[in-house]
Amino acid sequence: MKTTLAPKTQTSGSALLTVLVMCGVLLFTVLGYLSLIEHENRMSVRSQTWNLAIAVAEAGIEEGLAHLNQNSGALGCDEWTFDGTFYNLTRTLTNGDSYTVKLNATSDPQNPWLESRGFVNLPAMAQNRPPICFATVGVNAEPVPITRAVRVRANRGSLFIAAMVAKQLIDLKGNGILTDSFDSSDPFKSSNGHYDPT
Repeated sequence: MKTTLAPKTQTSGSALLTVLVMCGVLLFTVLGYLSLIEHENRMSVRSQTWNLAIAVAEAGIEEGLAHLNQNSGALGCDEWTFDGTFYNLTRTLTNGDSYTVKLNATSDPQNPWLESRGFVNLPAMAQNRPPICFATVGVNAEPVPITRAVRVRANRGSLFIAAMVAKQLIDLKGNGILTDSFDSSDPFKSSNGHYDPT
């Protein structure tokens, strides 16, 4: 006995197959697009964290320069430690980021150098996740922070580094101003580089 399918049943079966194929193609397209958006978001957060790491390192440079200016005679104070070669300081910020500063003022006291390393923790959404596995023997590794470093060579400047320096008030009205200057590089306008009131 032969069974024959009605033409209506064959048409509805092929329509169902067509809909399933189209849904599969749309599903893979949407999954690919969502994966692309997730990757772009993760890279954007990593880029912002990378930029933040330089600001944290610069905070260490600022603290090191302030320490050089305020405590030039006693560099081992204010939580700075001396390891025989360098003065070191590690500071952790309130959000968990940190920086370490290394100060070398022993080899050349007139031109010390500072090196600061900023450590910024990645947000959870920017960390590289392990691939999905059904059976893993894994260790929960701590995320490695983003690190950037800045090195600065400083030098000691003179007290008077400007042509005209005011200690208190500057009056720009043009009344009561008296200035007298000389060019120390020109022998005709100075006495061997020294000021001559005549």
